[in-house]
Amino acid sequence: MILHCDEKDESILIKFKLGVTDPSGLLSSWSSHEKDCCKWKGVHCDNITRRVTELRLPCDTIQSGNDEVFEKHNDEKWHCLSGELDMSSLFDLEFLSYLDLSNNDFKTIKTCNNNNYSSNIHHLDLAQNYDLFNDYNMLHQISHLSSLQYLDLSGIDLYKEAIDWLQPVTLLSSLSELHLDDCNLKNINPSLQHANFTNSLRILSLAINEFSSILPAWLFNLSHISYIDLSENFLHAKLPQTLPKFHQSIESLFLLRNNLDGTIPDWLGQLDHLYELDLSYNSFTGPISTALGNLTSLIDLRVNSNFLTGIVSGNFFQFLSKLKNLGLGSKSLIFDFDTEWSPPFQLHFLALEYLGPEFPSWIYTQSSLEICTLQTQRKLHLNLLPSFGISLLNLNLRF
Repeated sequence: MILHCDEKDESILIKFKLGVTDPSGLLSSWSSHEKDCCKWKGVHCDNITRRVTELRLPCDTIQSGNDEVFEKHNDEKWHCLSGELDMSSLFDLEFLSYLDLSNNDFKTIKTCNNNNYSSNIHHLDLAQNYDLFNDYNMLHQISHLSSLQYLDLSGIDLYKEAIDWLQPVTLLSSLSELHLDDCNLKNINPSLQHANFTNSLRILSLAINEFSSILPAWLFNLSHISYIDLSENFLHAKLPQTLPKFHQSIESLFLLRNNLDGTIPDWLGQLDHLYELDLSYNSFTGPISTALGNLTSLIDLRVNSNFLTGIVSGNFFQFLSKLKNLGLGSKSLIFDFDTEWSPPFQLHFLALEYLGPEFPSWIYTQSSLEICTLQTQRKLHLNLLPSFGISLLNLNLRF
């Protein structure tokens, strides 16, 4: 007996297809020529019930294959799904749990007028639909998806909820990953002590928004978070001086390109599981905390483009054997590396700023270096390129 997909699911998918613009024929298999909708492109069904459980239709904008076709179009998304995104029909798929329509070119969205969303949705990715005009309170409507674990709306202008975005997402009791980068959010509720996220939240990415306050108190009271990205905002003031509640869980902390000032607190050196720390392009002052040298799991450390002072020597790095990416340098920060010093690490990325006239000889030991940016106010004395061979892909010298 040949099993086919559920007729109701098939009719919902056909309705979705008829409502979108499909210039490249991505949905050409969605037709009567293939009677089983479970075999249609991007559609996944349960093997037993044959009900649609996943819809994966992200648009690939990486040029590959026939480059001549891409060259005929100025818009890199000319071939992506466009038109109206009818979420109301897709959410009628009773057993749909995974929906990925990221990086397409939808212009408008149609949502439900009631809260009868499928309770099975656990993964929703609409990111990089940059031209999507959202005239709804999208977050408030999504907040009824009680099983949602992953949400990515990055690149969608959530202007109608720019102030009141936090409350609806905290209603998502199963949420593990939240990505709202570049969504034109403006209020991060800095005075709020506790956000009602459950202990399930592990990843929080809010980069490239319009936050212009101090860092929110609730952020440092998240006890199970492992990844935080608040880069490229307008956050200011100092980092707290007391150990945050996420000290036993945090693995990645990105605060680059803000207006943070004050000293780098010593508690950062107590984050035993931290392997990525980026505080670059801020206004931190004072010496680099020696406690950072205790972070034996650290792979990525970037504190360049601040106003740091003091001396950095090889002793700082003696326990950082896993380091792969390093950004270092401020106008009043002094490098004091012994000419015989051999680092315990092999870097892939290096950015050094405000170098003196002598080239740091330890860089010649970095045989895995791929990207190297060196900035100095005076001309360097070096014979660099022959020493790196073919491994160095990008060398940028700035005087």
